[in-house]
Amino acid sequence: TAARVAPALGDGDVVVLERGREWVPGEFPEDPTAMRAALRSRRNPLGLFDLHLGTDVDRLTANGLGGGSLVYANVLLEADPAVFDEHWPAGVDAAALRPYADRVRAVLRPQLEDRPTPKADALAHLGAHHGVEPRRIPLAVRLHGDPGPNAAGVHQPTCTRCGNCVSGCNVGAKTTMWASYLPLAARAGARLVTRAEVLRVERNTGPGRRWTVHGERHEVDGHRRTTPFTVQADVVLLGA
Repeated sequence: TAARVAPALGDGDVVVLERGREWVPGEFPEDPTAMRAALRSRRNPLGLFDLHLGTDVDRLTANGLGGGSLVYANVLLEADPAVFDEHWPAGVDAAALRPYADRVRAVLRPQLEDRPTPKADALAHLGAHHGVEPRRIPLAVRLHGDPGPNAAGVHQPTCTRCGNCVSGCNVGAKTTMWASYLPLAARAGARLVTRAEVLRVERNTGPGRRWTVHGERHEVDGHRRTTPFTVQADVVLLGA
């Protein structure tokens, strides 16, 4: 949203508040000890992995600039048309959203894995046994081709097939939000503020901006210290 709105407004008129910190390729954990150290908790509010255990469903989300794109495999599939048969407003369906899906593909530039892999061979064998043929799915990863700038102008190396997509790509081949839409937003004048956790949003009744956003800024010195802040805004979009 920031990347699309910022070009129409002035510098600094769009502010992105991210509760986590910035994680750059080379900083993601690659062993069990580092993974445990990167779990988000009260003592470690800037941890990358935000794990919540539920009765029926557990969820693992990300806490960092780029959100969930930092810790998932970058599978890029459109929703099945049947998804929109229930609980969606009239006019919101696969056909209406297709032009926007095309815009996303133009930025994230998904590719298909073109190399044989043991996992793909095993799935093909299993599929043949059941009379179905597995198909490869598009990934927003620079799987092949020479290293170079992506659609946002960010240099990306080619995937090394290390398998660490879900723990964080230290190669830089994943086209995360950090490597695509957020640079586009910043280039258009949006301010990206990390370590800024929003606690509540209040509607203003007097003159001035319509909303007050209350939050706290996490310190980076390893201590559980925060600094309160407020932001006045006409429009607030919640993306959590």
